[in-house]
Amino acid sequence: MFLIRQIFLPSGSRKSLHFWICTSGILCGLLNLGCDSAPSSPAPPAEEVVIPESIEVEILAGRPRINQSDALRLRPVEPEMASDSLPQANMQADPGPKFSEAELNELGIEIFSSTQFELRSDAVQPSNEGEFKRLPGYVDQLIAWVQEKREVQNATKVRGSIMEDPALFLQAGLAPEELKDIRHGLYRGQEFWMREQETDYFRRHLMFHEVVHCLLDVHGYAIPVWFHEGMAERIAVHQNDEKGNVLFAQVPGDVQVDGGFGRMQLIREEIAAGRFRTLNAVREIEPREFYSGDTSYAWSWAMCYFLAEHPQTKVQFALLSDAKSAQQFQQMTEEMLSQQTDRLKADWLVFTSQLEPNFNFQKMLIDWSARSQLTSADVSFSLEADHNWQNSGYQVTAGKTYQVTTEGQYIVDNDPKDWICEPQGVSVEYVDGFPLGMVQAVIYNMETPDAQKDRVFLKPIRIGREKTLIAAKSGMLFFRINDHANSWENNRGEIAIQIQARSASE
Repeated sequence: MFLIRQIFLPSGSRKSLHFWICTSGILCGLLNLGCDSAPSSPAPPAEEVVIPESIEVEILAGRPRINQSDALRLRPVEPEMASDSLPQANMQADPGPKFSEAELNELGIEIFSSTQFELRSDAVQPSNEGEFKRLPGYVDQLIAWVQEKREVQNATKVRGSIMEDPALFLQAGLAPEELKDIRHGLYRGQEFWMREQETDYFRRHLMFHEVVHCLLDVHGYAIPVWFHEGMAERIAVHQNDEKGNVLFAQVPGDVQVDGGFGRMQLIREEIAAGRFRTLNAVREIEPREFYSGDTSYAWSWAMCYFLAEHPQTKVQFALLSDAKSAQQFQQMTEEMLSQQTDRLKADWLVFTSQLEPNFNFQKMLIDWSARSQLTSADVSFSLEADHNWQNSGYQVTAGKTYQVTTEGQYIVDNDPKDWICEPQGVSVEYVDGFPLGMVQAVIYNMETPDAQKDRVFLKPIRIGREKTLIAAKSGMLFFRINDHANSWENNRGEIAIQIQARSASE
């Protein structure tokens, strides 16, 4: 007895009845030759098949706008597939029936191929055909990039489907059954399926995201979900140059945000709501938290970007892809994060709290080198206008009074011409509730074991031209001028700052 699968096409399909009659005849002939025999007992129904290693990923594009809520979201798996364990490696897709390119074309599915990638899509229109033709070459560039950067151990050929009508792929046996409830994306082994997106940018972003999943899945062991998703998002943030080259793992800018990347705004909203996550807290996010919300993806992207770029962790982070087992990966991660200094923790808070399009990462980081080594009661030093928080080198004592005086002119923008600013700031523009260019300060205690001591960077002290400061706590004074994270490089000049300790009688 032979089992022939009947395929029902959706209304409006370009597949003719004649083709299916011919195809059925061919399949019957192949079966009679003994290529596939029916099982001796009835096969279990499809809904009873359980694949605990699988992971389902949804990516929500939404309509492009700045400050959009999170663009990528993991869909909760069906109850029988839910698991607290991390995704397993080498999740292989059912190869399904074999179709020639001509047969797929009859179905309305076009094929675009390159050395490393085969793309199937029913979403090709005259207006986007040129872009679809370029997509396989873009994936080849991605695979070459990850090999050069050693972001993954090995690279392998990938196949993907971009679907306008997922039912067409399901009914033709070209996609797994669980895709029927997926609204945006899914991967298995070295193959993925995704829905067509509203913009060219987000189509590419989601495609790169899924390809990275496929490439990470060749490691041979379960990679923690924070790393799997964080790396997929970090690498997928891209831009195209004028020569047709794709630049990966970019700083998200207006083009990316308009295209649907909403991670930065979501993180800032979380921090404003009192839900800041430390580096270890991000690492400990459970897989089920990715199923239930968007914020886990945002934090994972931020953590992977931060660790990949920070001078203290970038070397060790790059070596994580060389791990040969899940245990080794965990040990290497623990070693990297166990060496966290208070400086790294404070840098992480400052980075996440100031995220915005086109941020300048190195300018955002705290400058820990002391501006003054003097220990006298009176200290003078220069504050640079083109960097975030800077260590004055001046230690204050809780309860004591200090007079802070500032003076000087500096540039806070050069568009359309130089904006000349003084320590009180420019009142025509505000940044986080303070005038642009205003001199600010915080008192940071490097010695206290307080786990939340870095939170002082969220509540800067207004200094302006001068300030009589009664120290609320002991610690080191840090200064900056108030500015956007994407605008430090536009600034020029220095501010002269003088700090005088006052006696109780003054």
